Amino acid sequence: MKYILFLNMLLVTGFVSAQQISKDSLLILMSKDVCKEIEKKDFSKSDKATLQYELGLLMVPTLTKHMDEIEEIYGGSFTDKKSLEKMSIDLAMKLMTTCPKFTELAMEVGMDKQKSPKEDEAIRYTPPKFANAYETLEGTLLSINNGDITTISVKDKNGKTEKLYWMEYFENSDYFSVNTKKFLQKKVTVQYSEKEIYDGIKKEYKTIKVIAGLELQ
Repeated sequence: MKYILFLNMLLVTGFVSAQQISKDSLLILMSKDVCKEIEKKDFSKSDKATLQYELGLLMVPTLTKHMDEIEEIYGGSFTDKKSLEKMSIDLAMKLMTTCPKFTELAMEVGMDKQKSPKEDEAIRYTPPKFANAYETLEGTLLSINNGDITTISVKDKNGKTEKLYWMEYFENSDYFSVNTKKFLQKKVTVQYSEKEIYDGIKKEYKTIKVIAGLELQ
C-alpha cells in the first residue's frame, strides 16, 4: 500500500513539474534535440536554399515532441502562425548561443561567399530603423551579461553606467548574441522602453530599461 502511494506521489510530482516547465527550460531542451540532429547531418553538398529548408525540417521532430509545452507557454494552438513564429525566433536565438554548428550554418545562409569581408559585414548586420516612441541612450558598450535574462551595460557620455535588459526580440539581436566580444568597448546607440516589474524579494515594483534596438555608431 505504501509503495502504491509512493508511486502515485512520484507521478503527481512529475506531472506538476512538467506543467511548470519554464520558457527557457523548454528552449534548452528543444535546442539540445535540434543540435544533436544537426551534428549528425552532412550539409556539405547543400546550397543556401536547401540548407535553410533542411534546418527547418530538423526542428520538426522536437516541435512535435514538445507540442503541449509550446502551446502552454506561447499560447494559441500549435497551428497558430504568430505563436510558432515567435517560438521559432526564440529557438533560433537559443541555438545561436548553444550550438556552434547551427551558428556556422546560419551564417552561411545569411552570407554571400562571393562578397568581400566588408560586404559580408554589411549583409550580416544592417542598422535598424528605430521608432520615435523609444528613449535613446548613446555610449560605450561595456559588457553583455548572459543569464536567465541577458543584460548589457553601457557607459553614457557623462560616465554613468546604465543597465539594460535584453528581454525581447529586436532587429539584428542574433548578430549581437553571436559576436559578443567583438562589440565590447564600441560606441553604440540603444533604443529602449521603460517597464515596471515586480521584485518578489524586495516586495516592490521597480522600473527597468528594456532594449528595443541596438546599433553601432
